[in-house]
Formats: sequence, C-alpha cells, structure tokens
Amino acid sequence: MQSTIQKRLLALLILFFSSTQVVGEGYKTGLVLAEVNGKNITLDHIIAAVAKLPSEYNTLEAEYILEGVLNQIVKQEIMAQILDTSEKFIEVSLENEIRSIRAKYSIEKLMEGFPGNDQLLAAYETATETIQSLEEFNASHILVESEKEALNILNSLKAGSDFSKLAQEKSTGPSGPNGGQLGWFGPGQMVPEFEAAVLVLEIGGISQPVKTQFGWHLVKLNDRRVKALPTFEEMKPELVQQLSQARIDQLLKIETDKSIVKILDTKIEPSLIRNLNLLKN
Repeated sequence: MQSTIQKRLLALLILFFSSTQVVGEGYKTGLVLAEVNGKNITLDHIIAAVAKLPSEYNTLEAEYILEGVLNQIVKQEIMAQILDTSEKFIEVSLENEIRSIRAKYSIEKLMEGFPGNDQLLAAYETATETIQSLEEFNASHILVESEKEALNILNSLKAGSDFSKLAQEKSTGPSGPNGGQLGWFGPGQMVPEFEAAVLVLEIGGISQPVKTQFGWHLVKLNDRRVKALPTFEEMKPELVQQLSQARIDQLLKIETDKSIVKILDTKIEPSLIRNLNLLKN
C-alpha cells in the first residue's frame, strides 16, 4: 500500500510542478494546485494551512513552505480516501473542529488591537499599587531530632565550628549535603516558628534551637534584601493575558445574555461519552 501511495503522490507532484504557472496579486479564490482522484487541492487550502503554522516558519522562503504544505495536504488526502469516511464520528468531529475554528477566529477579530499600551500601563499602575515591597531572606539551617542535639551543635558553633560543615555532618534535612543552604525565600514560605526565628536575626546571626513539626532547627541568616517591584516589561505578558481573558469573559457574557440557550433535562448514562461504537454507521 505504501509503495502505491508513494507512486500516486509522485505522479501528482510531477504533474503539478511541470505545469506550474506564476500567480500573483490577480489570484482568484479556488485556484487548483493539485488533484487527488478528482478531489481538488486549492491555494485556499494552502493559505489556511500556512496561517496555522508556528511563527518560526515565517523565516523560511515561501516557495519551500508551499512545496512542503502542498506535499503534506496531498498525503493527507490520499490517506483520507483509503477508507470510508462516512461514519458519524467523522461528521461530528468536523462539526466540532469547524465550531472551534470559528470561535477562535471570532475571538482574534474581536481582540484585534486589545489591550493597547494605555490600558496595559493603567493595569500596571493598579497592580503595583497593591503589591508591597517584600523583604526576602537567605538562610541556612541544621535540622536534628532533639533539643539536646541542637544545643550541643550550638555550643560547637559558639566555639568556632563551621556552620556549613556541621550541617553536612549533622543535619537530617534534605539541605544538609548542601551545607544547610535554603536559598532565598519570602514571608509565608516557611513554617511560622522558623520564620519568626529568621525575622529577629541579624545577618550572620545564629538562632537558639527552634522547634517545628520537622524537628529542632538551628537557623543562620546569611543575607536579607528588599525585593524590588517588577518592571512594566516584566509584568507585560501577565497583564496582556489578564486583560485579554477579562475582555473575552466580558464579551462572552454579553453574547450569552443575548443568545437563546437551552440545556435540556435529558438523562443519559455518563459512561456513554466514552462509547465510540455509537458513532459508527
């Protein structure tokens, strides 16, 4: 079967490229570029397919894209004709696909030019007004099972032992092999008892033993900083997404209120939604 398909495809491509005429701005809809068993493949099909390609394809020469897309559509048409495609599954799948494409197209048209820069700047100002500058902390800790162990380690630290080495030797926490390093964290990211100990420490200071649900901790504050507010450019992608979604939700509500929608009280067995046999003729 594969060799037959390849021969048919090759013949079609030879026919097409041997009879190619240059068509420019005078193009009229429905220009046929290839035929598969009498089924036309037109420039319209190519244009629609190219419109759905990822943006990185924009860097390729149009002639290569044309050849590749036409080749792909011809292959798809050959495969589509092999079996009977009159099953209900095909029909309703096409209806779903067409509905999805139309909905996507409507959204794209309604959202053209939105949000504008002024709207984004206003949203940024509103967002940053509600964002407080947060203090962040960089800390290390040694986690052990008992207060006695913690006190013994604290005495060693007071005698000049290295915190990182003791964390590697004594800590039962996952950060132990890394010298107890926890990296940067902000308010609310640690359990309350641990955070309370961090807040009162000076940089370089070591806490008294602190009990949490995980055991006993000795905490060392390595550094602290105030996290700067995000810039407009940093927040722009998030703002675009938020404003766009809000706009779509608003438009959908308006159109839904104008539409006559009836959800019928039809009782069905939920498991039927997975029964593909129902869509076979």
